[in-house]
Amino acid sequence: MAASTRSDDQPDDLALPSAVRVLVLGDVILDSYLRGQATRISAEAPVPIIDVESEEYRLGGAANVAANITALGASCDLIGAVGDDEAGKTFRKLLAHAGISDDSLVTDPSRPTSHKTRVLARNQQVLRLDRESRAPIDEGARALALERLSGLISTADAVIIEDYDKGLLDEALIVAARDEAKARGIPVVVDPKLENFWHYGGVTCVTPNVYEAGAAVKRPIATGDDLRRVGAELVQELDLDHLLITRGADGVALFERAGSGLTVTHVPAAGREVYDVTGAGDTAVAVYTLGLAAGMSPRNAARLANYAGGLVVGHLGCVSVDRDELSEAIRLHADADLAHVRVETA
Repeated sequence: MAASTRSDDQPDDLALPSAVRVLVLGDVILDSYLRGQATRISAEAPVPIIDVESEEYRLGGAANVAANITALGASCDLIGAVGDDEAGKTFRKLLAHAGISDDSLVTDPSRPTSHKTRVLARNQQVLRLDRESRAPIDEGARALALERLSGLISTADAVIIEDYDKGLLDEALIVAARDEAKARGIPVVVDPKLENFWHYGGVTCVTPNVYEAGAAVKRPIATGDDLRRVGAELVQELDLDHLLITRGADGVALFERAGSGLTVTHVPAAGREVYDVTGAGDTAVAVYTLGLAAGMSPRNAARLANYAGGLVVGHLGCVSVDRDELSEAIRLHADADLAHVRVETA
């Protein structure tokens, strides 16, 4: 067993400077929610009939990351791809309402806007309908995305790559974002999926959940030893500065280089009832990156991300965490959290 100690870090002030600007590059999604009551079973098939009472639209995917950034008072540019359709128009209206410009979106008329519809009965999800294409976006749209990346990165304090395997990201776009950010000395944080996982070599940090981390090396994570081995392998193979593995009810594990070795910081989940995990990873990567952009240590940025993710799972669907909510979470949990943070060698 690796040596373990309590962390003595103190929580940083959340007062992120208003000048912080984050560039988000990734797959955007329109989320919609159909709510109603299930009062009877259909005579046509053994399925419930939902009497729809309301419909709501929200920003999902990379757009949810952008919404979290703006809700915390920072500035954000968003590069994503939408179709030339009604869902795309609705998506652009939601961006405007959130205070996010749609100037850097690219339109690909050959594909639909990614649109996920969740059907809820008494606030329980009973069905999800996905309307999307996972094929690569067309070359004209990709060239435009690359052009906008080069223009926007010059004013960014950090870059987030948000990958949902919806066709925007490929190796060339990923490498361009990494190299241009590194040339400017700003962090690049990736929320990955498996298709492009091994294209993220050399970025600052990757933030997979525990399933994605294990799947990337084809070795499930079932124990603490599994976690340490998989984390160490990912840091080495991807040449990362640090690695943040989100672990659901077990909190987060942060791997950092320490001389010739690694340290692992285990941050427990804040005591909160899990209602819906949708969007929790989006919020965590947004807050973690904002922390880095504002000069926080990776360890304290990870603690803030953990608080923010804990707030999101108490809500239904994708929601944004604002500064007041996060400040209150720090006030309530920082001392207890600090007493349970463990630092090990990997």
